[in-house]
Amino acid sequence: MPMKSEFPSLRKYLRRPVPRRLLACFLLGLPVLALLSLCLGSGDLGLTPEHPGGTPLEIAFWLSSFGAAVVAFAMVEILFRGEDVQVLATLPVPTRVMRAWLMRRIWKFVGLSTILYAACWVVHIPRAPAVMTLCIALWPMSLILCAEVASASILYTGDKSARDPHPSPLSAMAFSTAPAIALAVSLLGILLLKLLAEALLKPGFFHAALTATAILGALMAICGLYARHLFLRRYYGILAGFLDADRVVINAEYDFLDDRLSRRLRSASPVQALRFAMAEQFRRRHALSTVLLVTLILVLCLVTLSTAPENRLFSFACLAMVPLFLFFKPWTAMQHSDFTDALAGLPVSPAIVRRASVRACFDLVRLPLAGIALCVAVTDILAFSILKTALDVAVILASGLTATAILSVLASSHPKTATVVNYLFAVSAAILAFIL
Repeated sequence: MPMKSEFPSLRKYLRRPVPRRLLACFLLGLPVLALLSLCLGSGDLGLTPEHPGGTPLEIAFWLSSFGAAVVAFAMVEILFRGEDVQVLATLPVPTRVMRAWLMRRIWKFVGLSTILYAACWVVHIPRAPAVMTLCIALWPMSLILCAEVASASILYTGDKSARDPHPSPLSAMAFSTAPAIALAVSLLGILLLKLLAEALLKPGFFHAALTATAILGALMAICGLYARHLFLRRYYGILAGFLDADRVVINAEYDFLDDRLSRRLRSASPVQALRFAMAEQFRRRHALSTVLLVTLILVLCLVTLSTAPENRLFSFACLAMVPLFLFFKPWTAMQHSDFTDALAGLPVSPAIVRRASVRACFDLVRLPLAGIALCVAVTDILAFSILKTALDVAVILASGLTATAILSVLASSHPKTATVVNYLFAVSAAILAFIL
């Protein structure tokens, strides 16, 4: 790889520490392990001649869909927002070297997550070896498919925005929408992969399997070649357009505000104005993160309802909190250099900025918490009493708001400590899903 020979010192400087990688893999594996233990356990796998994949293949499909969703939205971070990209973009690095470096990051993520995912399924392989093997294979194929489609969609959107002589102030929203479009296409491909796995398990379905393989191969080849073409010829122009659209600007002249709301923002107190501005900038940069999180909780709810025994349903309330701490972290985003640099030039005291960031975190976490509470309520009320449902919802809301308060206050003064506590909350929630 050209990075080894041309930039050995940068390669060492930009490498993420191995303990951080292992910790991230361990934390991502806990929800998968908890869900498999909750839904499969020692019960019937539901293998029938009509559906030879049964319950395991259904769970693998939903897990692979969520993994694809993470990859689709992470591609924006990998291609444009990563610290390594920011460093290499200031140097005379050829696009082929940059592409090799980013491809290396993507393949490492796919490889590590596949090893972890396979480890979670190992204990279930003796029960149905062929089915479990296909369930394991579905994960890396889904991630690779989504990475190809997402990179093509994001680079195409960036190329169109960069070529526009009159760029829109909402260009950052286009970069947030492109992964959602890529995810929709990828989900269709993952569904085709699931049907392919079932066709392989059924005798006499060779031609159907061959057709599905040809369609998926063509989709991956077209997206991969198109993304490579755009990257090698237009990457630095796309990166410049993204960084310009992605800047955090704290003022009252947002183009998406109407006159009445803009006047209210100007007349508000400094804390209220900053709170609104920081929350809106977070939503603009991560427009679909809330939707993704609530959708994940809904998927977990449906999978749990259809596969988990009734005596284990209450552990879903703990499992549902894990994604909140792993994938939706406004308290961390508020301390990013993009936000701190934008706030540095404002004539406000650090105390006001801290109070505004804490309140903005509460504004942002309300919708995900409401979605989690609703999904838990739907799950509980079908198996337990209304009193049990109300108690679970109250516990979810109280624990979510308490965690938000702790993490947002910690992040405003000790960001690294807040990151550690955030991971501890995720681990605790996943462990409680096992033992309750």
